[in-house]
Amino acid sequence: MYRPQRQSEKRAFLISAAVISAVVLLGILALLLVKETPPDSQWSGYSVTVDPLCEVGPLPEQTDDPSPVAEGSARYRMNRAVWYPSPRQEGTVLFQSDSGNRHLLKISYWVGERCVYESGFIPPGSHIARAKLNESLLAGQYEAVCRIELFDRQTAQSIGFLQEPITVTVDRQ
Repeated sequence: MYRPQRQSEKRAFLISAAVISAVVLLGILALLLVKETPPDSQWSGYSVTVDPLCEVGPLPEQTDDPSPVAEGSARYRMNRAVWYPSPRQEGTVLFQSDSGNRHLLKISYWVGERCVYESGFIPPGSHIARAKLNESLLAGQYEAVCRIELFDRQTAQSIGFLQEPITVTVDRQ
């Protein structure tokens, strides 16, 4: 008489465990589907490789201007006093391409004739907060130029550039 009751208790326990496992599994699956799109697919509409450090949206504590920008022009926000704790660590790039831009952008830092940093493509409505130098600099403060190059969104052909004066500081070796 006790035997059937034990089997039904086991069966109820197994069914409960299966239901709980299924609910947990569905919850995990739902979280994965709702989670923010991974960087590679965020940029799937572009025929170019976007800088891996590029993030969607404006820089922290900044706004985005979605109003259309004239063809051949760009609206951006940038850090004019770039700081690196050392030549091997990420520095404060803080460059934003507003969503109203019609072009992809790339930026590069030039100390004299030497390019010390170059980004990948930066789409409209995105930013790069931090990045490492491509070329090492000794500790010190450097007068430099940030070259902002504009590219056609469909063909990725360069359509021109502009330059902004900046200061690049490397704190220590």
